[in-house]
Parts: sequence; C-alpha cells; structure tokens
Amino acid sequence: MSIFKIAGLAAAATVLTACQTSAKGGSTPALLTNPSAVTSATLEAAISKALNGRHVRLAAGAFTKRPNVIIELAAYSTLGGDPMDGRRMDRPDHFTLNARGAKCVLIHEETGETYGLRGVECKAVSAP
Repeated sequence: MSIFKIAGLAAAATVLTACQTSAKGGSTPALLTNPSAVTSATLEAAISKALNGRHVRLAAGAFTKRPNVIIELAAYSTLGGDPMDGRRMDRPDHFTLNARGAKCVLIHEETGETYGLRGVECKAVSAP
C-alpha cells in the first residue's frame, strides 16, 4: 500500500470521526449554575413547547443536582379534584440539560429535538 493510500485512509477516518461528533452536536450533560425564577420559566417554556403546549411546572431544584428530568402526565381526577382509580399508561418524557460551548440547550430525549435556552447558565458535568 502506498503512502498516499495510507494518508487518504487516515484523512477519511478523521472526517468520519468529525461527522459523528457534530451529529451529537458537541454537547455535554450540564447543571444549572445560577437557578432563578426566570431560569425556571425559560425551562418550563421550552418543555411546554416540546410537549405541544402542555402546561409544565418544574420543581425548584430541577437541573441543579442532575442534568435530566422526567415529565409524567398528571393522574386522572374527578371534577371535584379527587384522584380517580386507575393508572396512566402514557410514557413519560425525558429531558436533558446540555452545555454546547458557552450555551445551554435542552434535549427532548424521545424526539431528539434541541431547544436553545437564552439567559440560562449551565456548567458541563461528567457522565455518572
């Protein structure tokens, strides 16, 4: 095999690796660095958009200790607000906060959709 063929194969391998990296978007799981009411509202709006406008309320510490949350539909209730018997069989939705360079993005794991988060500060964390 000539030196040119070896160099060509090495270059092709480098290009393929670069494509795989960019397909993931170069993002890393992250935690919020400065959580606030505004940050929570921004995250809730992004999740609501991902869930076709469904109202979402996040816990105060969401994305501060873990880079992901699981959103489940509320249990059925009667008109009086009492819980009904039975179990919701809908699948929950999973969201992961990611750092992509200096920006924070939210990824809806089931669809792969990514949502930019203006004004949200986060820090990349190593995977567990």
